[in-house]
Amino acid sequence: MKKNASCNPVGTATTTWLTPRKVIAALGPFDLDPCTPVEGMPWPTAKRMLTPAEDGLNTPWPKEDFVWHNPPYGKGIEKWLAKAADHGHGITLVHVRMDTVWMHEQILNHPNARGLVFTCGRIRFHRLDGTAGEAPPVGSLFVAYGEVAALALQHAVAVGAITGCYVPLNGRGGVAANDGEIGEETFALSLTQ
Repeated sequence: MKKNASCNPVGTATTTWLTPRKVIAALGPFDLDPCTPVEGMPWPTAKRMLTPAEDGLNTPWPKEDFVWHNPPYGKGIEKWLAKAADHGHGITLVHVRMDTVWMHEQILNHPNARGLVFTCGRIRFHRLDGTAGEAPPVGSLFVAYGEVAALALQHAVAVGAITGCYVPLNGRGGVAANDGEIGEETFALSLTQ
């Protein structure tokens, strides 16, 4: 996982941080990881793992492939998220940045986004040698694109493999009610009160 300097664990200089093996195991198996570090991985994240030399952003992702997607953080993340959202069949892991355009366009309001997990606590990402690093200064968000991904996230939370809160999305830019549909009530904030 690539991160910019502002998202690095305190006191580190590297920008390459790997998703812990137990997270991948809890959510997979995956067919494709388009964001494998150039240095490789000490454990597989998917059957097919693309490095920057293979250009996962511009390489077609087969529609049937269930994708693990932990994109490079920082400038250009919106392109990666647009591709994942439009692909619609996989799980993306990003930092929680609720005020960004990409969060609103590619996650909260995208019709393929079917669920979210806001982590409780910070994920301790791993170094290239597989050892755990310190937690980053920001929280993480798992995004389910498609129903299979939503079920995988729900299961991972239910069995305690991921600690966090699962939020179902209705595919129409809203949080799903218990029955999977938007409720009848409309809530408005009055700025004049």
